[in-house]
Amino acid sequence: MITLYAQWKIKSYTVTLTPYANNDTNPTTWSTANNGGSVSGAGTFNYGAGLSISATPATGYDFEGWYTAAPTNSGTTWDDSKKVTNPATTMGTANITYYAKFSIKSFPVTATAVADSATSTTLSTGNATAAGCTATTSATSAKHGATVTLTATAATGYNFVGWFNNASGTGSALSSAATYTPAITANSAFYAKFAIKNITVTFDANGGSVSSGSTTATAYYGTPVATPNVAKQGYALAGWAESATATTAKYPADSTINVDELVLAGANKTLYAVWKPYEYSIVPMSASDSNTNPGKYIVGTTGGTIAVKSGETIIPGDDIESKLNITPATGYDFVEVRYAVTTAPANGTDVTSWGTYKTSVTAEKTMPALPDGSTIVLIGYFKV
Repeated sequence: MITLYAQWKIKSYTVTLTPYANNDTNPTTWSTANNGGSVSGAGTFNYGAGLSISATPATGYDFEGWYTAAPTNSGTTWDDSKKVTNPATTMGTANITYYAKFSIKSFPVTATAVADSATSTTLSTGNATAAGCTATTSATSAKHGATVTLTATAATGYNFVGWFNNASGTGSALSSAATYTPAITANSAFYAKFAIKNITVTFDANGGSVSSGSTTATAYYGTPVATPNVAKQGYALAGWAESATATTAKYPADSTINVDELVLAGANKTLYAVWKPYEYSIVPMSASDSNTNPGKYIVGTTGGTIAVKSGETIIPGDDIESKLNITPATGYDFVEVRYAVTTAPANGTDVTSWGTYKTSVTAEKTMPALPDGSTIVLIGYFKV
């Protein structure tokens, strides 16, 4: 009698793992050609053998699960009913085919304008908005590795400093170019930093003196700059100019002036005071004494005449007599010229003690600094 024994051979089955991934240029299509991650655990295994199936996403990708069917419609459609909740851990009685779905990550992107101002060195969006500085991004989200275009636009009176990764604009700039195209690999907040334009303005009294105020000032675009109080004997301040020899003021003689044009030019500047001599209305008259009343001077033309020479004006500092035609009448001698800011006395008025100033006194021979626009009466005194 022969006894035969059955020979049993355990069956083996295969585990096939295929990775699919999309990419930043074609995020709606999954393909095996994209490197979105790696899979492990594939091979041939005996029935009942333990399985260790894993998927490891590449940088910038998420693993979204295993599927028992590949994406359809040219890789654009996944059937979620085929998604595997719990991948096999033990080899069963059939081959296993899994498809790993790797999806490229998407990150939010923001672009914000921040700026300082004439009154604050602290950067803020409020300053940027008020000034009109803007920062834009071509996309508010981007797939890992994709690029976005950031555009910074400076308002008039502002300079673009650079792109930063913090609202304080500290540290090194990511780029100093107004148009910046970074690759996105994480949540990204970009800040366009703007700085208000400013220059140093120096005020030169140009022969005058400074009575109060500062002769240097920082001028910010859009903000008038304070001028110092200046004075010059016999002159009125006509304003300020960019040349010491200018005769016409470019900027007014105000307590504050707008120098935005200079600020935009970008160079520090010295402004020079432009002085205008006081202008007077001159009224020449004559007075004389007589043989019957020597030393008593009466307004009239008996003793002679005075007149301002043709083409001449009298301004502070002038030698008055040199500006006059003085003509004594026959039998009379010229004595002096007296003058005052007053109304002209009528003919016949006794002006023996009249007048504020006398040209016969050396210290008073030149025209003093009287108020601009004054009407000055000049009386020539003639003695018989």
